[in-house]
Amino acid sequence: DRNGMPNSASIFDVVDEATLVLIAQYFVACWRLTIIPGLEKTIKALGQESSFSNVMQIVLNTAAKATGAYRGDVTLWGRDEQRLLLAVTYGNTNASSRLTIGSALPNPSISRWVFEHAAERYSPVTSQDPFYLECNKGTRSEFAVPIVSSQPRQVTAVLNIESKQEDGFSEEDKIITRVCASLASQWSQLAVTKDTIVSSLFR
Repeated sequence: DRNGMPNSASIFDVVDEATLVLIAQYFVACWRLTIIPGLEKTIKALGQESSFSNVMQIVLNTAAKATGAYRGDVTLWGRDEQRLLLAVTYGNTNASSRLTIGSALPNPSISRWVFEHAAERYSPVTSQDPFYLECNKGTRSEFAVPIVSSQPRQVTAVLNIESKQEDGFSEEDKIITRVCASLASQWSQLAVTKDTIVSSLFR
């Protein structure tokens, strides 16, 4: 044709194998999300929910159930404390855990690293990660993703999931977790916008 590409060329001729794998992983992740019981109800609940902790619990539960994580948590940046605070959890917290709801996360930790670098972090073998904070003895791998809010895009919380298996999260699992964190980020940004509008009306 006029662009120099044979008429018989397919996507397999113009896209490299690595890109095709990523596309396939994305669609598999999306399919897995659609088969979670009550996902549509979950998304609707996010639109109706006004409580930060309730929204984070919904998002965390969705990510954990879809990826097979045995536990997880969301930590929130405390402006007064200047530390990450445990906001919500998923799964059983065993007797070896140092944390309870509202307690400050010690530093270093994987979640603190994610907060400070505004980037996700995957630890396929937690025992080899210098930032891993042992809170549950069953954890062998961990994946944490930032949740952002408003402008400039600041990290306000961290979504963290854990597995009892080394390298326990696939690429599809990571995509699902990113989608869940994105939902939480969008809700946070909308909440800030709403609060700003309401405040301006009563000045």
